[in-house]
Amino acid sequence: MEEIHLFTLVFVALVIVYSDVQAFLYVLGKKPMLSKERVHLEHKAVWVGLSIMIITGAVLLVDEGFFLLSDPAFLLKMVFVGALVLNARAIGSLIPLASEKTFAELPQAIRTKMLLSGAVSTSAWMGAAVIGLFFL
Repeated sequence: MEEIHLFTLVFVALVIVYSDVQAFLYVLGKKPMLSKERVHLEHKAVWVGLSIMIITGAVLLVDEGFFLLSDPAFLLKMVFVGALVLNARAIGSLIPLASEKTFAELPQAIRTKMLLSGAVSTSAWMGAAVIGLFFL
């Protein structure tokens, strides 16, 4: 089960790096708009990957006898995972905007939400991965 969990992490990481590069180009104005279909496909791939990681993580937790529930590092990792789930919902609502207008044409509040959502995503993925790989 651990192999599936780690393989999924690598797969999702690759999708996220690709998506983040596209988003960065969009924010810089190097890519005027993003393909709605492609971004939805990437978003679904990340949702599926995150779901598989949650399921395999739960199986690993049961296999380990739940002792991790008292580990502060594990609990922090779960905070990061919760942030990813909530943030993925926010990203889903912002996707259509990136395919309709350039970043510069969007209202400041929407641009701020996009940038904040990207920062939360990057921080939470990195935090959960580092904790999982090096502290658990």
